[in-house]
This record gives sequence, structure tokens and C-alpha cells, in this order.
Amino acid sequence: MKKFAIVTMMFLLALSASSFATQTRTEVMGFNDGIMVDDYNVFRFPGRTFNYPNLVVGEFSIFEYDYRMAQGAAVADPEDGSYQHFYDFGVNWQFGDENPWVLGTYISTLEPMEPEGYNGSDLWNQNLGWSQNRRINLIYGRQLGGHNFGFGFEYIRGGRERDNARAWVPDQDSVVTDVSKETFGYYKFSFGLTEGTSGKWDVALNVAFGTWTDEDMYGFTQTEPDGYLDLSAEGRYFWVKSPKVTLVPHAGFAIGKRGANNYGFWTNPDTALYESDNWNEKHTLFAFEGGMGMHYTSGPDLLAVMDVGFRYSKVKDEGDYITKPDGVDYATSDVFQNTTLTLPYLKIGFEGSVFKWMDIRFGATTYWNIDKDEDDYLSGSTWIYSNQYTYKEVWNETYLGFGFHWGRLHVDVMTDPEVFLRGFNFISGDSPRYDPDYYYYDENYGYMNTKMSVLYEMF
Repeated sequence: MKKFAIVTMMFLLALSASSFATQTRTEVMGFNDGIMVDDYNVFRFPGRTFNYPNLVVGEFSIFEYDYRMAQGAAVADPEDGSYQHFYDFGVNWQFGDENPWVLGTYISTLEPMEPEGYNGSDLWNQNLGWSQNRRINLIYGRQLGGHNFGFGFEYIRGGRERDNARAWVPDQDSVVTDVSKETFGYYKFSFGLTEGTSGKWDVALNVAFGTWTDEDMYGFTQTEPDGYLDLSAEGRYFWVKSPKVTLVPHAGFAIGKRGANNYGFWTNPDTALYESDNWNEKHTLFAFEGGMGMHYTSGPDLLAVMDVGFRYSKVKDEGDYITKPDGVDYATSDVFQNTTLTLPYLKIGFEGSVFKWMDIRFGATTYWNIDKDEDDYLSGSTWIYSNQYTYKEVWNETYLGFGFHWGRLHVDVMTDPEVFLRGFNFISGDSPRYDPDYYYYDENYGYMNTKMSVLYEMF
């Protein structure tokens, strides 16, 4: 049994064919971070943190990237044309000689986070503009009871406040104050446990809370949270079947509830009917996924991965007046529900050594989705509107990338496949592109590489 555990551990370490993996590597290989062994797993499985001390990591991209920790959850797409070239940097520090532990500190320039529903709808009345609020992301790992324990904390908080008074001319006695305030905070706690002998299984739990303040120039509350909680959990197991094949069964789920009370202070605060203008909305999420991954190693410095499975998500948006007004001819309640079944999804990837200092990588994904939208509007007992719409779509994408290794430095890139068809532009580094729907590109320009991860080993 002990011999098998040692062999399993050595084999799992060998699955990271390019020494240390990165976010770019897992995405090029079909977005297979859920079944691969790599340092980027520390954000998805914090129990892996202890295995990756003394690292410096930088993430670069031409598009606005958002972490998708709960793969089954509905997440709004990034805005077109938004740029964050160097969007994340962090260091994994190791402390302690007899009982070592690892602390990772990461700072990002990702677009500010704001309160929103699971379909991307705003939950507050934003009037002051927005400023950066992503503070820091911390991860911690150590051995605990024979296993590797990990903890993560993401701290997001920021906003804008005003405190000024204006006197109107010529009526110097008329003073208008502005005490507007808009702040938002989001606090995410992650817990992970990884099998300590061979790392053959991982489990993770994420809990996040959000809150905000939204006050107009008179100090009246425009909106306020009515619950803001996200919860997700997942696990995976590495089942070594042979020297060539390792199966990776995995499963996860996500649930959440976000709500808001909107008090409708768009009228004069001295005459507004606060009792009847108040609107309450609730947004709920339920999602789960399951799949079977596979690692296939046919020879040294070669790795092919595949993951096939299903996903299901249901997002429900409900709106209703806290106190229903009488005699209205517009909607007094609204229920929207979206369900998405992906059956199946298939993600494949490959990497192989070309030179001692370079690897080549390919990947592809296909998602077979069945989406159903349901809308129901009610206006007292006057009229009811109901709509149901079902549509089926298939989303296919392919990826190309390279890995470069020079001593302790590792650079992984996601490359535009058309670079080799159009030729290189060595002066500006970009070239015209005519595919505005492609996820990673601005509608006017393409790039030689659309994403890059840089990792340096401090040992």
C-alpha cells in the first residue's frame, strides 16, 4: 500500500509536464484547471497552496478577465474592449523551518466589482462613477493532521462619498448640500483540504458575503441589500488506472441569494410616496456539475487531457412592490427564470515538448446547451403576461499556446492562431482582425498573444 502511494504521488507530480503550470496553460489546454495539477489550482483548491512555496506569478491579458471559481454559476460576460494588460501579481512566501507554512499575497487590477444579480443586473442606483475596490487576495497553506490544509481570503471594498455645500447666486440664502455615498464590500472565504501523502484528492468550500451603502445627495437611502450570500463546494479524485491513464471524477455545486430594496428616490424627497414606491427584488442561484476527466501520458514530456460531463444552472429573478400601489397599469410583480443544461460538455487539451526550452499546446472545448427562459408579469388582477422561450446552442472554441522555460523562469502564452496565417507584425505587435464575436479579441485588432502567465521559482 505504501509503495502504491509513493508511485501515485510521483505520477501525479509528473502530470505537470512543464514543471509549474499557470492559468494560461490550463486555459489553452481546454480550460481544464478542474482536473489538472498545477499551481493555479490554489485559487480553486486552496489545499494545494502548501505544495507551491517560493513562487512569483504575474498574469497578463488583452481582455478583462474575471475569476470563475464556481464553474456552474452564471457570470456576466466581460465588457467588449476593456483592457487590463497586467491584471494580477502575487508572491507565495514560505515561513518556518520545522513546521513550514505558505502565505500567498496577490494584488489585481481587475475591473471594480459592484452589487449585481446572477444575470448581471445592477442592484443599486450608481450615480457617482466607480473606482478600484479590489484590495487583496490572500492564500494560506500548511500541513494539518497528515493532510494539506488551505485557506483563502479575498477582500473587496471601495466606493465614493461626497460632503459639500453649494450656495446659489443670487439667492445666497439657498444652500444645497450633497452627502452622496456609494460603497460596496465583498468578502470571500475559501477552505480546502488535499490528501497529504500523494495528493490524490481535493475538496474545497467557498463562502462569500456582500454589502453596500447607496445614499443620494440628501442622505436618503436609495437602495439597500436584502441578503447577499454565495456558497459553493467541489471535489475531485485522481484514480491511477495505469502508467498511461489516470481518471479524475469530479463534482461541484453552487447556491446563492442576493436581494435589494429599491426605495425609488428619483422624485423630490419632500413629496415622494415612500410607502408605495418601494421595490424589492430577489435573485437566487442553484447550479451543479459532474464529470469524468482523464490524463493520458503516452511518453516523456507528453500529456493529453480530456474532461466530459454535464452542467445545470437555474437563476431566478423576482421583483415585487413592498407595498403594492392601487390602480396602476404597469407590472407590480415580475418573475424571470433562466435554466441552462449543458449536456454534454467536452474539453480536450494536449502539450508536448518541442525543445528543452519550449512546449507546444493545443486545446478545444464544446458545450451543448439547452436554455429556457420564463417571464411572468402581474399587475394586480388587471392583466398577466407570460412568456416561455427555449433555445439550443452549441459553442465550440479552439486554442493554441506555447510554454517557454529558461532556468527558473517559465512563460506561458495563449497565441492567436491566425498569426501564422497572416504573418507577424513586428513593428506594432498587432494586426487587423475581422471576427468581432471571438471572445478574446477587441472588434478591431488582433494580437500575437492574447494572454500570458509569467512564473519565477525563488529556490
